[in-house]
Amino acid sequence: MSDDLTGYPWIGDPLPSDRRMEFNAFEDARHRLVSLKASTPGRLGQ
Repeated sequence: MSDDLTGYPWIGDPLPSDRRMEFNAFEDARHRLVSLKASTPGRLGQ
């Protein structure tokens, strides 16, 4: 049964290499949104 898992590239790696770029882009966008909300508390997310 364990032989079935050896073919998957994400085994032993927390994030697949082909998705690393889009994950980093998502984290960057989320960080910017949080910073924007923090800098303008009156206008966004009261």
